[in-house]
Amino acid sequence: MQTRTRFKTTFAATVIMSLLIIAVLATLLFVKGPRVRFVQFETDPAAHSLLLGSTITVHFDRPLQDNDYLDQITFSPDLEFTATTSGQKINITLQQNPQAATTYSLKIGDQIFDTTDRTMKSVETYEFTTSQPRYMYLERNYGFDFSDDTDNFTDKPDVIKLAQPGLETQNVFEAEQISMFDANSDYAVVAMVGEEFDNLVTINLQTGEKRVEDTRFSGRVDNLAIGPRSNHALFTVTPDSDRVSSAYYAATAHTLFSIDLEDGTVTPLSQQDGRAIQAYSVHMGMFGQVALVQTIEQSFYAVSVYGEYDPVVIGSYANSFGFSDKDSAILFNTPTNELVVYDVASSDLEPIQSNFSGYFSDIVSGLNARYVSSSTYADGISRYFIDRIEDDGAVNLLWSNQSQEKLLRGFSVSYDESILALHVNPGGCQFDKVLPNPECQLAKTQLYDIDQSKIIDEFTGFDLVWLP
Repeated sequence: MQTRTRFKTTFAATVIMSLLIIAVLATLLFVKGPRVRFVQFETDPAAHSLLLGSTITVHFDRPLQDNDYLDQITFSPDLEFTATTSGQKINITLQQNPQAATTYSLKIGDQIFDTTDRTMKSVETYEFTTSQPRYMYLERNYGFDFSDDTDNFTDKPDVIKLAQPGLETQNVFEAEQISMFDANSDYAVVAMVGEEFDNLVTINLQTGEKRVEDTRFSGRVDNLAIGPRSNHALFTVTPDSDRVSSAYYAATAHTLFSIDLEDGTVTPLSQQDGRAIQAYSVHMGMFGQVALVQTIEQSFYAVSVYGEYDPVVIGSYANSFGFSDKDSAILFNTPTNELVVYDVASSDLEPIQSNFSGYFSDIVSGLNARYVSSSTYADGISRYFIDRIEDDGAVNLLWSNQSQEKLLRGFSVSYDESILALHVNPGGCQFDKVLPNPECQLAKTQLYDIDQSKIIDEFTGFDLVWLP
């Protein structure tokens, strides 16, 4: 009996002590105010590029007062962002593309209040490092073995490769003949050439899973585009004119399709009257909600990727260079070589004022600048240039060809705007998709570091796509 009484007494004392400890700890935590539990990234910054629109979520141990706390959040180096509060977390949305291979510190100030009006007791800092820029490119087999002078035929496949500057490449996909591909950080879509029609394959870059799409069309894929932050792709199909009537060809050539990359659903996009949308060029927006397509009359239309509304007429222009980073504007070139910006929200058109006097060959929109390629020809010599046009109109030369043996066929810019990818061909190799040409073995893609003003890598390959 005494043993049982002693046990009850000891147990009761233990329970009371535990409750007192819990109460003391709870009081201490309550008095100290909110604390950061952990910081969560939408995607791992060490593995994938953070982009404009990427989110960083700061989780706290209790509900916070509703505020944006913009004055309590800082990045070093500086980053533009917005912030909103929801319950126990603050959601930070980046408004620019961070620099690659850079260590950032995220500082959370101490003037963040919980619902009882208590503040944090100290400033908290978190560090993260962004990855090197990643890219994919197509290494094309021209059907010849260039190892000697015999021009022997070889059955080596075309290969799509994944790479980062200075690191070993990875083979992602190979096929006998690849006509084109596009990719973002989650998916790649590949068009393979068949005898009578092309086939599409979707690759999940996170799992490595490959899926042959049930497209149920007969023809050739002649456009393919994925938004950097989209789970849909657009492509166009043109039937073989020798296999169909001229009327059928006219009604179906360049028909626009949408494909859901998650489940493979393919949807033909049409106008409200049922007629197919026929597109001769396709530009996807950053977030994959809208696309810009061009008709044979050189009229441009905004099209819903999901087929939710009829195409919206934008206007007629000589060429388009696609959307700005924020999808808020579209860049056009007029027949008189004037560069203009179309504001998506207001439909206003405004010329870009700059000191640039050359002819625009290609233009890539950055966050605060535009990158322009141009060329001149005089006395039998071709010169190629890439300039950066700042928002204030200032023009800065970034690159020009130092050798007349290299021709600039195209270029692109990494998302952090630190590297140019230059597609350069020798004079005897203008195209890489039409006929095998022994000279094309010399065609290269060069990676040019803008800050260092030098080539940092060179490889045989085309159609380079920067991955977000």
